[in-house]
Amino acid sequence: MVRMSLYPSQPQTLTYLISRSFKYYGRIFKAIFPLILLIAIVKNAPIYLGGVPAERWIRLIVLFVIALLIVYLWSVALYRAHSIFAAAPVRLKPAFRVVYSKLSLIYAGFFILIIGICLLFFIGYLLSSLAARFFVHDPLVQALVLLLFAGLPITIFLVLFFPVWTLLVTKTLSVWRAFYQSAQWVGYRNWLRMFALYASYIFVFLFVSPATLHGKWLAQHYLSFVFDAIVLSIFTPLLINFTVLLVNDLHLRNQKIT
Repeated sequence: MVRMSLYPSQPQTLTYLISRSFKYYGRIFKAIFPLILLIAIVKNAPIYLGGVPAERWIRLIVLFVIALLIVYLWSVALYRAHSIFAAAPVRLKPAFRVVYSKLSLIYAGFFILIIGICLLFFIGYLLSSLAARFFVHDPLVQALVLLLFAGLPITIFLVLFFPVWTLLVTKTLSVWRAFYQSAQWVGYRNWLRMFALYASYIFVFLFVSPATLHGKWLAQHYLSFVFDAIVLSIFTPLLINFTVLLVNDLHLRNQKIT
């Protein structure tokens, strides 16, 4: 029996891609549910093991390891979803192996993104500090200037290179090629589509962030895992579906142009 790809063969509207994300929600949910639970466990492990260490460097190392593990698990979820959409489903254990073989490239891509964010923030902070020293003295205006000089460039940077993660997971590309393709595909034509995906990730991140008021309350009452498991179970399949569908759509649009 020949399997049919679930990916559209022609570029589609954003609403169509969102509707497809809902349509295949159940199928992808079943495929990645163990990964959702693992992400929730890894994220909340320090809470149930006595809390994050008070020593600054140990705390940073623990948080760094947690971040690396979550990136790995989310990458496996992306790969499994992509394999299902491409009509070549891969079981969980082989998916772990495939993504593990690409892990150095994935982490290198994240490292470059983090460096870019830090540089943009430093430049923006420097410019806003100069503006505050010589031109702007109102604290509220200073905050708006910082947002303009740092927040806006960082947002543009992340939107432009948001597909890099998915490309490194689902394609066989070098890190630099993934960044080049991401910038080429998003460009000025498709930035609004990618911003919609970026905003969706930010929305879910704020839900499960331990730095929010509700996140701190949940941690104090040892409810973080339950809350994260529920929220991630609801939103992760939609995010994953929307991600792979949108990146595929960008690929189709680029083919059409070239």
